Amino acid sequence: RILHMRMAPRATWRIRCLLWPWPLALALGWSFSTPVPTRVPVERRSSQLEATFDDLWTLLAEREEARVDGVDTSLHELFAPSPRSAWQELQALVTGKEEPVGLNDMKCVSLRLDGCMFGRLTRHLRQIGLIGPGYSKDIGEIMRLCCRMMMDEFKGNVAYTHSDEMTILMFPHKMGRPGNSFQWPHNGRIQKWVSIGSSMVTALFNRQLSQLAEARGITLPTDIVAHFDCRVGLFDSEKEALSLLLWRAYDCSVNCVQDACHHQGAPLEVVRSDFAKKLLWLKEAKLLPLDPHQAYGSMFVKGEGTFKVNVSDTNQTVIVKRKVNIHVNDGAEGPRNLLLLPRRRQALVPEEGDRRLQLRAGSYWRYVGPSGTVEVQASWHRGHCELTIFFG
Repeated sequence: RILHMRMAPRATWRIRCLLWPWPLALALGWSFSTPVPTRVPVERRSSQLEATFDDLWTLLAEREEARVDGVDTSLHELFAPSPRSAWQELQALVTGKEEPVGLNDMKCVSLRLDGCMFGRLTRHLRQIGLIGPGYSKDIGEIMRLCCRMMMDEFKGNVAYTHSDEMTILMFPHKMGRPGNSFQWPHNGRIQKWVSIGSSMVTALFNRQLSQLAEARGITLPTDIVAHFDCRVGLFDSEKEALSLLLWRAYDCSVNCVQDACHHQGAPLEVVRSDFAKKLLWLKEAKLLPLDPHQAYGSMFVKGEGTFKVNVSDTNQTVIVKRKVNIHVNDGAEGPRNLLLLPRRRQALVPEEGDRRLQLRAGSYWRYVGPSGTVEVQASWHRGHCELTIFFG
């Protein structure tokens, strides 16, 4: 039998023993309890992804916006020059977060969807005359519709879409109702998120495409079908999740001019030239300004509004509060290009009280139902907003 004894502060005996008779130990008044250490709060350190985000944000805030001689800023919004290597580092760190094995109700989540072989799809749509050369505003509006639908299905706080892709961000600390326990949609099962997300966007996009063709008297061939892939990301903080949005805004700012030149038939030497020469060619071809969604993408933020609603069954007008998806980079209260926000000292995502969250005519929507059969549209009449519900 071996007895190990030590003197604790204030002469309190504590003992550890091996094979010691318990009754005798208890009779001697010795305690077998282990002191519980005091938990000291540990301040969370910034991650490498957050540090990279901060570095880029500071750079965009401190540097002057780029200028191209001969192109007025009213024709195209340019952000501050920044090293491509910094954006490539951000990309690597962000995509490394898109391989989670499960969701955590304390972490932020992203859904990113991409069109598969979208260039081939649009080429076929041009061949049958459904869309014209260059950027298609109809396709852009369908993508914006699909993006808002995904926000509602997965309770997204922020969404951004450009070209053939969309990103949905969900912040658990801003979701759910006070007093209610929070739970991710579809019980947070990643496989369901991926399959439901890609199938919903694929279905809604193709249905809208079919309706567009029908309205123009065009029959869609059976082999023209759009489809989308989907991936889930898991981030330790809201800032990490916003890094994904910042990266996609950069991608849009760089590629929009390249795509515009390519699809508008610019000479090969222009397509292969630098950004400034492409922009000058677009100006000389009288193709500036580009469509806002093509040039800067569309960012939606979940907000809330008070509305007057006409109830047809009772013929009454009631006041209700409804969640709405607000287009915050429409240019009314800030730049359209999200990469100009640091320079303007505006947050990437507007908070309560920010004028970008005001409900402006044509800048917000309430989308209802995953099937897309019901959409509430807002109209302005006699100084107040009225909602009309349409059932498909």
